[in-house]
Amino acid sequence: MKNNKIVNVNIKQQTENYGKSKKNPKSAQDTLPWDEVYTNGIFRCGNNFSLRFFIQQVNYKTKKDSDKDITYDKYQTFLSSLPSNINYQEFIVNSPFDKELLDKAMIPKDNQNVREDILQDYQNVMSNIVDKCVNTTCNQLIIGVISFEPKTKLDNINILFKIFDQFEILFSDMDSKITMVKTEECFEILHNIYHSCDNEPFLLPSSYIQHDCKLKDYIAPSHFTFKSKLIEVGSTFSSVMFVRSISKSCDDEFITDLLDNNYKITISKHLKKLEKSYVFDMLKRQMEDLEMRLEKRRENNKKHGGEFIPYSLQNREKELTELQDKLGDSNCDMYQMGIYILVSAETEEELRELMLYIKQKALEHQVNIDILSGSTYQEKGLKTICPFANPVINADGTFLGQPFYLLTNEVGNFIPFSYRNVIVEGGIYYGINKVTKAPILINRSDNMNGNAFTLGPSGSGKSMNIKSELYAIMTKFPNDEVIVIDPENEYSPIAQSFNGEVIKLSPNSTNYLNIFDTDLSFVDEGTNAVALKSNFIMSFIEVSLGRTLTGTEKAIIDRYVLKVYADYQNGRTTEMPTLENLYYLLLTDESTDAKTLATTLELYVTGSFNIFAHHTNVEYHKKFIVFDINELGEQLKTVGLLVTLELLWQRVVENKAKGVRTWVFTDEFSVMFNDTNSQIYSTGDFFVKVYKRIRKYGGNACGATQNISDVLESKQACSMLNNSDFVTLLNQKPSDLEAIINQWHLSESQVSYINSSDVGTGLIISGSNVIPFENLMPTDSLMYKICTTKFEDKQKEMSQ
Repeated sequence: MKNNKIVNVNIKQQTENYGKSKKNPKSAQDTLPWDEVYTNGIFRCGNNFSLRFFIQQVNYKTKKDSDKDITYDKYQTFLSSLPSNINYQEFIVNSPFDKELLDKAMIPKDNQNVREDILQDYQNVMSNIVDKCVNTTCNQLIIGVISFEPKTKLDNINILFKIFDQFEILFSDMDSKITMVKTEECFEILHNIYHSCDNEPFLLPSSYIQHDCKLKDYIAPSHFTFKSKLIEVGSTFSSVMFVRSISKSCDDEFITDLLDNNYKITISKHLKKLEKSYVFDMLKRQMEDLEMRLEKRRENNKKHGGEFIPYSLQNREKELTELQDKLGDSNCDMYQMGIYILVSAETEEELRELMLYIKQKALEHQVNIDILSGSTYQEKGLKTICPFANPVINADGTFLGQPFYLLTNEVGNFIPFSYRNVIVEGGIYYGINKVTKAPILINRSDNMNGNAFTLGPSGSGKSMNIKSELYAIMTKFPNDEVIVIDPENEYSPIAQSFNGEVIKLSPNSTNYLNIFDTDLSFVDEGTNAVALKSNFIMSFIEVSLGRTLTGTEKAIIDRYVLKVYADYQNGRTTEMPTLENLYYLLLTDESTDAKTLATTLELYVTGSFNIFAHHTNVEYHKKFIVFDINELGEQLKTVGLLVTLELLWQRVVENKAKGVRTWVFTDEFSVMFNDTNSQIYSTGDFFVKVYKRIRKYGGNACGATQNISDVLESKQACSMLNNSDFVTLLNQKPSDLEAIINQWHLSESQVSYINSSDVGTGLIISGSNVIPFENLMPTDSLMYKICTTKFEDKQKEMSQ
């Protein structure tokens, strides 16, 4: 651990003045409860030194019950690791989303490759989503705090850093991670506590480390006025509440449920692990006291006749005995705990309504919440809220309000985790998180691989979901290229809108693709372009023949492929060779094998299926290419797919050399596995190769299909599914649910998001994240008009 040594930044000590005479009133700065700050993130409050760390959220809320139990057990393990000489605090706050950062992450900049009206429309769509998010939801920020009070000269403050290192391992085991809060970040957190409603920006001078810089001037509000049940903090009205009592039936969603909104709410949970020797001594005293009360009651019974012992005394005896037995377990400890809630609003009326809401919400979880009554207690409560793990302690050593003593498993019910938002600045917008109402921005390339599957039956919003991703790629990443294989003629409008090229592959098409086109400088894994093309022509003829080639036939093909390219390379022709050139060369060969090969090619050169025998007449090198294979027909389908996929992969490899990322989308993906049993060529084999290798070439692949059963029935498709770190599950048919549950081990709550009739909703599985989402395009947007395939929408458009 670097920089562990405590270094004083020479910030002037500002000691607290509690209990001073009114003749010497405190300033707002004096109310701020720290005394010194150090460059390594340590704060000193009196004799107490504290260290803060951010705790990453865990997707606890949507885990299945067995996985929740595992996280719950690991959280208890963490609690048991707390040293008894350390104070621990969890500071959880509703942190508003930074609109500026969201704008930067979601709204694409000017892009010369995109039509102005399309770009502006998409910017408006994203801007409206940002505004809605900022106004309706918050991000829950969790900060852990540990503090230590040296008792002797031998006590070392660096113990805080050693504990932090231990915590890193424990939180990692809970699928979370912790990072140290920098000094500047802590200043901003404190500023937000004291300026929660006045929207005053946090501005820290660059010279704050200089001698005599009064940091509290930049953090304190204009004034504090402490009243009986509220605090005037500058222009904001706040109040400190506390948990008075907890039912044993309190569930594990109490804390996160209080914060499931966009109100100004901060929760501080303070924990102090008690030494077992102290606890056993306390229990012994309580047992002795109880025994005295029982004995006194028995004597009274003898005097007045009767043997009745009140149930409360009998039950108390049973509770203390059970408690002693539990504490005998090495994994069970006792903690003093206090929970405090700071609520803030712009007016007193709004504050009262918010406090009532908090009380009612807590009662749903069998928890009673009250207000710290009295100006002195409100002031002490505000100090206790702050992230210094330094709660104000009563004269008897207890926390403010109504402290309570709980065992490890009972403290575990107040687990801080709820749900992790996934917002990556360089990511693509995939919809709104249905739990947190926050936007989902993911960079598929950040996963182990960027491959994806989209699974959803007809009418679930599958194609709209893919087109939404295509829209984001084309507007946000001007250097990237997109290739779509379109079996249903659905993607022409979006390709044309982005100045793309739709290559219609059909016996009746006037689009020609020269299968000899290649970059002669191209090398793939040590094999040059001509050798690769020769191998491809052999595959093409094998598919046409319906059998594998003999050694003699392969030698003939290779000889003439080399010759047609040599003519071009040596300048005897200025045009790239074509299948027609190869055909006529084969006709000049008198051998029977060459004649057979020429006859096989005749259908594809001079016959009906000659779309691959001419020079290319489409703008194949545009940034958005759609291969429309809707009209290939059964006879041409296998050969057509062979050529399409060869050109596609060649483009991926060429783009790698240019530093261009290629996105490959294949709709109705199950079509690609109809020839699985072919002994000659399988499109499924090709896609297995793509899913294994495309990451190496800087690309991302996505296959979309209607039924999970189509995927699971194919070993090839299963291989690709298992090699995909990004899966979108839209609403599924009941017949497919069981297979999906088994494949991804989904919980009941997760299944509920793919078992409804809502279009455009479902689950995104990205790495270890399982995210309920909704991705609906606004129907009044140009984006929707371009992407929709609804018959009703097309009817309406034609009638206008």
